[in-house]
Amino acid sequence: MATDACTAGEETPEDSINRAADLLASEVDDEGTIEIFELFLRDAAARVGDIQQAYEAQEAAELRRAAHSFASVCRTVGAHEYARISENLENSALAGDLSSATAEISQICKMLPPVLRLVEQAVARLRARGGENLPG
Repeated sequence: MATDACTAGEETPEDSINRAADLLASEVDDEGTIEIFELFLRDAAARVGDIQQAYEAQEAAELRRAAHSFASVCRTVGAHEYARISENLENSALAGDLSSATAEISQICKMLPPVLRLVEQAVARLRARGGENLPG
């Protein structure tokens, strides 16, 4: 299939997460990177729950904080598109405009399972690269 000029050079979510894992591993090490990625895996659903609760309570300041926090951890693991949606939500909450929040939260919830799978795959790749000395 031919690649057009609009999509040439675009990074897939999998590429982005793997690149983030490799970059972080070069700064820390594979084991430290695995710990950070596993923390994301453990906490992501709860962070999304925090976003949902803040929205349901119509607490713009809490929604902004929860979305900001989630965007930060998404960027750490290379889930840039996921972070962008969270940042849009954060900016809406900062402006006190929650009118688009339902759609953004729906996107966040819909994207969670595939993002978690990609992060799990990155962890498995790091474990395979690191051999038997890594926990898990």
